[in-house]
Amino acid sequence: MKKAIEVSENSLKDSLSEVTLGITEKQLANTIDSLIKSRYYADLAFTTIVSFGKNAANPHHIPDSTQLKKNECIVIDFGSRYNMYCSDMTRTFFYGNPDENFIKIYNTVKNAQEDGCNRASSSITGMELDRYVRNIIEKSGYGKNFIHRTGHGIGLNEHEEPYIDSKNQNKFIPGNVITIEPGIYIPNKYGVRLEDIVLIEDNGGINLNKFTHEMEIL
Repeated sequence: MKKAIEVSENSLKDSLSEVTLGITEKQLANTIDSLIKSRYYADLAFTTIVSFGKNAANPHHIPDSTQLKKNECIVIDFGSRYNMYCSDMTRTFFYGNPDENFIKIYNTVKNAQEDGCNRASSSITGMELDRYVRNIIEKSGYGKNFIHRTGHGIGLNEHEEPYIDSKNQNKFIPGNVITIEPGIYIPNKYGVRLEDIVLIEDNGGINLNKFTHEMEIL
């Protein structure tokens, strides 16, 4: 799984040089997919999501012919599969000059995501972890804009137990591998999501991702 994460992060870094005015979501998704397959000899864990601008308000958007415009966000959610094990990561970028509200939203998601990664351990339940992360977003006034669960287990499948949501009353156990991926989605404007993979250990969790959480302006 660590190798799958490394492949994903390297593919994302290598693809960012292709981001330019007018590129389509589908073209950028194809670039990432091609790097995973041809440069790093891995497979895709699932269909790559690339969304620009208002399309990013839909967390499950399918890349299409939408072209990138100036002053738009870019959300990329993707993963590779290496020796059957999956990775799954999301990063949000901005092409141009973000406004103050976007910066506030980005920092809110970043704080919630990092807090979730820091709190993940075998001493809490999926429900408790979901609540910690969700509270940060709610206190910033965007609770209604966080429209999916906080995360899920990952391994041989890209989505599997344990789930980080309001229904999971079971504590994590050492060896669980989970994603933590809060998001805020503003209809017809933009969206922000950040996602990492965390390994649960006895005394806490280890974030297996190394890609920066700081907002990158492309």
